[in-house]
Amino acid sequence: MNPSCRILALDGGGIRGVIPAYLLAVLEAQLGRPIYQCFDVIAGTSTGGLISLALTTPRKSGAPMTAVDALNLYLQDGTKIFVKQGTLNFGIFEALYSGAAVESWMQQQFPPAMTLSRARAELTALGARLGVPVPRQVLTTTYTVRSADPAVGVGPYLFNWEKAATNPADDYQVWEAARSTSAAPVYFPMAHVGSLAHPGSTGADRWAVDGGMVANNPALFALAWAVRNRQVHGLDGISVLSLGTGMYDPPLNPDDSDFGAGNWGVHRWGLDELIATQFPIVNVLTTANIQAPDAQLRLLLPDGAYKRLEPRLPASLEPMDTTKTGPLLQAAAEYVWPFPPPPGVTVPSTPTQPGPGYPLLQGVIQSWQQSGLR
Repeated sequence: MNPSCRILALDGGGIRGVIPAYLLAVLEAQLGRPIYQCFDVIAGTSTGGLISLALTTPRKSGAPMTAVDALNLYLQDGTKIFVKQGTLNFGIFEALYSGAAVESWMQQQFPPAMTLSRARAELTALGARLGVPVPRQVLTTTYTVRSADPAVGVGPYLFNWEKAATNPADDYQVWEAARSTSAAPVYFPMAHVGSLAHPGSTGADRWAVDGGMVANNPALFALAWAVRNRQVHGLDGISVLSLGTGMYDPPLNPDDSDFGAGNWGVHRWGLDELIATQFPIVNVLTTANIQAPDAQLRLLLPDGAYKRLEPRLPASLEPMDTTKTGPLLQAAAEYVWPFPPPPGVTVPSTPTQPGPGYPLLQGVIQSWQQSGLR
């Protein structure tokens, strides 16, 4: 059956966005068309939100970035994204990385004054000219912690095309949505977006933090939108492709306690040392925030309607802020081998055996080719 609504959901994970960007680049190469022509709803959180916006926001050329373009942002610009706030800053009293630097970088990735509603209108017009489909909805997640606008509440918020097209207070500039969805606590300062912070914006005043605080896996938000807006006449008409940034087992040892196995207080759950490199409670919560929607969707959707691609990673590849992207690129290539690297992408070394993600991605491609692409 040809699905009436195809959904793409992209997890958060910082620099590990290399992985979903690579998988999407392989998908583009195999299908022979850009990602924006393949899905009805595209949702992203944090680094996945950045990718979602990049793949659906027209540039000066008239077309959005390709998946290879998005991949190259991570491979080439890591040092521009993660700019330390001082040489002796360990994230204890202030965020590790500069908010001004990452905002400047994001503003360079999207056309000046490009709003969510304008991105929607321009991509829709491009689709009409080319005679190809475009998404009906693009959304990114965030969590609002404060606002000077009494109409803005504390809690989850979705930057999205639908609201942006009908309400100026929701029509943020694209870079503001990217900045807000990826404002990871400790790593970056909170994002302050809207007209009070940026004169060119029409959006409501909003202090926001990373969407991973709400839904590190945004697939359920995307599904909820599709159902509420009657994009489907039942769950049988849904197809969801969910891409992760690499799953790893948090390095927790219950025996690491002076008071009995598993008897942990604030010290063990919060900071292992004065200058911490691991935050066990954060690792558990962010991992659960990915696994819970995955488990729920597997229970909710019919067999074959939900596909989840995510490689297992060693704990050494867990950091979200490394600028050494080669191992992540290698992990992504090995996961879907023998699909070859997309044109223009060179992996550190050629994989030697089929990866566990190969049959999953092959199944996605074959089902689409058999049923027709939108």
